[in-house]
Parts: sequence; C-alpha cells; structure tokens
Amino acid sequence: MIGKHIDTYGNFSRILIVAAIAIVIVIFVSNLIVFAGLIVISIVLSIFVNKANIRNIGIEFILLTTVFAGVNYGPETGVIVGFALITFHLIVAQYMGPYILWVVPQYALAGFLAGKFTSLQISTLGFYLAILMSVIGIFFTLLFTRDNFGDYIPYVITNLIFNFLIFKFLAPVIF
Repeated sequence: MIGKHIDTYGNFSRILIVAAIAIVIVIFVSNLIVFAGLIVISIVLSIFVNKANIRNIGIEFILLTTVFAGVNYGPETGVIVGFALITFHLIVAQYMGPYILWVVPQYALAGFLAGKFTSLQISTLGFYLAILMSVIGIFFTLLFTRDNFGDYIPYVITNLIFNFLIFKFLAPVIF
C-alpha cells in the first residue's frame, strides 16, 4: 500500500517537472515569436515609410523592438538589434548623411539601457528612452546639421506621440 502511494507521488512529481519544462519552452518560444514579429513589423514599416515618402513623420517600431530585445534578452542583444534595425532603416530610406553618426549609436544605446533598466515599468522605460533619443537627436542636429532642424522637429513630435501610444497601450500586452 505504501509503495503504491510513493509510485503515485513519484509519477506526479515527474508530471510536474515535465509540465514546468513545457511551460518554460512555451514561454520562450512565444517570446521569440513576438520578437520575430516585431522585427518583421519594423522592417516592413521602414520599407512602407520610405515608399510612401513619409520619412518626416516619426512612425517606427525600431525603438519598441530594440527595447523588447534589451529587456528580454539583455543589453548586448538590445545593442545588436537596435544597431541592425536602424542601419537597415537608414539604408532603405537612403539616409547617408552625417545623421547616421548619431542615430545608429542612439538606437544601440537605447537597447543597452533597456537591458539595464528592466525594473522600470515598460511604458515608463519606453517613453524615457524615446525622450532621451529625441534630446540626443535635437542636440546633434543643431550641432552638425542646423539647416535640417526645421524638418526634424515634426519627426520628433510625431515620434514622441507615436512611441508614447505604443509603449502605453501595446508594450504592456506584449512584454
């Protein structure tokens, strides 16, 4: 009789272990699916923005994808994803001026910081990073390409609004 209970509990613990492993795998895979989806959306949106010739409107999923990578996979992955996606975006949009000297590092920095400040609420983290990137962009635009400042301001304003909405409503669902 006692042997029967031990066997039952032994099987139960094995079932729990297998279930726990399955749950971890599902969470990992679903996280990868969301990540892959964000990368695809970022790339498609970059192509669309360029084709529709609306580059002065700040609609992009690069920051969201970069923050997702940094928060979920660490600062190094955040840096790589930010660097790769913004580089792709700039090539597609044919931005090859001095602008790339600060924009590429900005997104890499955002990925790094996202990986370091994972304790912040995702909406707060995303919006802080959007503000930081805007401030850096404004500073370097004024410093190196002052003539483009008037064209840059509509981008900054729409990008801040877009990222606020994305990080307020979408990010909490997918993070």
